[in-house]
Amino acid sequence: MKSGILHFLVALITMLFAFQLNAAVEVVSTKVEKTNINLRGAAVVLASVEVAAGEAGIIIVDFDGQCISSPGDGIRVAASIGTTIGSNDWGVSFQAYNNDLNRNNFSHTRSYEVEPGNYTLYALGVNSGQQLGDGMASVYGKLVARFFPYYGAQFAIHNGVNVTNINIRGAAVPIANIIFKPITPLDGKMLVKFNGYGVGSVGDRDVFAASDHVGWGVNDGCTYIEAINSDLLRIPFVHTRVYPALPNLNEFYAVGQNYVEMDGSGIASVYGSLLVMHFPDNQPALVEHQGILKSNINVRGNPVTVGSLTINPVVHGKAVVTFNGRCISTSGDRIVLAASDDENWGANSGSTAVEAIDADLNSNNFSHTMVYDVDPGSHTFYAIAQNYVEMDGSGIISAYGSLNVEFYPQTSVGVETPQPQTDEKFVRPNPASGVVQINLLPFENEYVNVKLISLLGRNVFQLDTKGGGSLEVNISTIPAGTYIVLVKGEKSAPRVQKLTII
Repeated sequence: MKSGILHFLVALITMLFAFQLNAAVEVVSTKVEKTNINLRGAAVVLASVEVAAGEAGIIIVDFDGQCISSPGDGIRVAASIGTTIGSNDWGVSFQAYNNDLNRNNFSHTRSYEVEPGNYTLYALGVNSGQQLGDGMASVYGKLVARFFPYYGAQFAIHNGVNVTNINIRGAAVPIANIIFKPITPLDGKMLVKFNGYGVGSVGDRDVFAASDHVGWGVNDGCTYIEAINSDLLRIPFVHTRVYPALPNLNEFYAVGQNYVEMDGSGIASVYGSLLVMHFPDNQPALVEHQGILKSNINVRGNPVTVGSLTINPVVHGKAVVTFNGRCISTSGDRIVLAASDDENWGANSGSTAVEAIDADLNSNNFSHTMVYDVDPGSHTFYAIAQNYVEMDGSGIISAYGSLNVEFYPQTSVGVETPQPQTDEKFVRPNPASGVVQINLLPFENEYVNVKLISLLGRNVFQLDTKGGGSLEVNISTIPAGTYIVLVKGEKSAPRVQKLTII
């Protein structure tokens, strides 16, 4: 299990005083829109958002979009909790090809374990490494931060990927993984994302995929990168999938393979992230996914809808809409790609763009995100493509990827905030391995609900009974670990205690 879940133990006492059932995920975002700024020197803050963590949890921060830069400059962008950029998985690196083909799309994800408090998250950029250009760049995109309380039905698990000089020729290779066995069965869906940048060998096509096994399928089952030349080796990528949550064992992988074009060494380095986010069934939060597989479509003229999704939230909240994947186009065409709440996309609506270098290097990864406030009811979101401004090619593209809509309630619907009594140790023994006694004397003449809850917010044991005595609970079949015992009566204040099962 990701170490962030175990970190909960450190903040457990704090959590007991801020105890919430069905704690909601908080989402904040901002547009990144910086034109002709100097990135030479120290990292430059492109945008920032403020996150208020009411309890211990994990912050997932995404920064995606496009950068227009000067040839000869190595550019690094990053999502960060600080104002400096480190190496490898701390950012995404790339360079412009020439003065015309000077756009690079990127997607970067980080995670941070936090105590209760206020936090600032940043979108950063810097001209690092090569500095043969003018150091100037324009960056457009979206910075999105999600705070997941450790206690709640939803959770996120993130692994940084920092793998150098691995052989990915032959069968698919696992680059990173997230494997967890829930204490109680899961339901719902898992959104899985693998993003960052790869350093490949000239002549190789390197395939990357977020997957539920060590393998992948064609089209929306992967994305790929190709080194441009011996200098322009760092290529950003992103791939997302949505899978059903499995009751007992969930496995997800960041997969790599040198595939089809193998004129290089087969050796690659990969820096980025593998992220898994859980959306349980029968909750206001939800995720919807549509795989995009569009081959040889004409996008010249009006905007073309290549995918759409409709959600029907029952409460007010935020919809995080992302269109990502890869686009194959013809040189001479600038292809605009956008996630949107309107089929009639416009220049000011938000977008990203790609351009092919030549007939061989004609595939570009992209990621575009929009965040919308939505009310209860039906809402449709779109993946849009259009050949725009530069139209010297054929206007024909193939798009393979995903349209994802994440909905997060931004209200306190279904939230209970009891004031627990923590001074009395009402569960004995503790630690325990066989049977525990739960003192219900303070609940005399009341009916009570007794729950044993895992750190992921899952009920391991639940019983409705009459208070006023002592309740014996057999815990011998429950896996070792740390749990929360919650007792709620009809009138008395709830009681909460940590229980360690050995």
